[in-house]
Amino acid sequence: MAESILSRLGYEEETERYAVLGLFIQHYAIVERTIHILFRFATGMSDDAARTISGGMRVSDLMSAITKLAKARNLGEEFSSETAVCFDQLNAISKFRDTLIHRGTSTHDDGGLVSTNIFTAKTPEAVEVLKFDLEDIASAIDDCHRLCLRLERLTFAPDHWARSPGVVDLLGEPWSYRHRQPDTPLRPHRSKPE
Repeated sequence: MAESILSRLGYEEETERYAVLGLFIQHYAIVERTIHILFRFATGMSDDAARTISGGMRVSDLMSAITKLAKARNLGEEFSSETAVCFDQLNAISKFRDTLIHRGTSTHDDGGLVSTNIFTAKTPEAVEVLKFDLEDIASAIDDCHRLCLRLERLTFAPDHWARSPGVVDLLGEPWSYRHRQPDTPLRPHRSKPE
């Protein structure tokens, strides 16, 4: 049997962490794709015409444009309120994803995970340390899946599968991922006024 790539590289004991991180990146990419599809729907243009505008745009810019288009094209209260709720959650997940991607992860002494900018912060006071675990990533994956379903539901006809009772119940459940604030160990903390 062939040796696994992680084993060959010396990371065999961290297989689960890398598998979960990989799933998260994959699911986040699917959400990005869904945002592009939603943009095309919101413009009312053909896919080719909308693609010429949205190609290469950042997801945050697309979300802003979708919000403006919903108002300008009068896409309705359900569309506007649902995208607002979904975009708020996606912003929280995006911050988490950016932290993991740009700062990396390592195992903390307590067995949890940590991501920090200690080597890239401009000043010692700007150092941030985010402590989390695989369940936080799993929650973000669950929400990415739910985000796709909720946003896709807005782009399809009412008889589409995404409007079936079982799916509607699933989509009505609260978000799984809760944004964690990083610790700022070297930033002076303001004392509360008495």
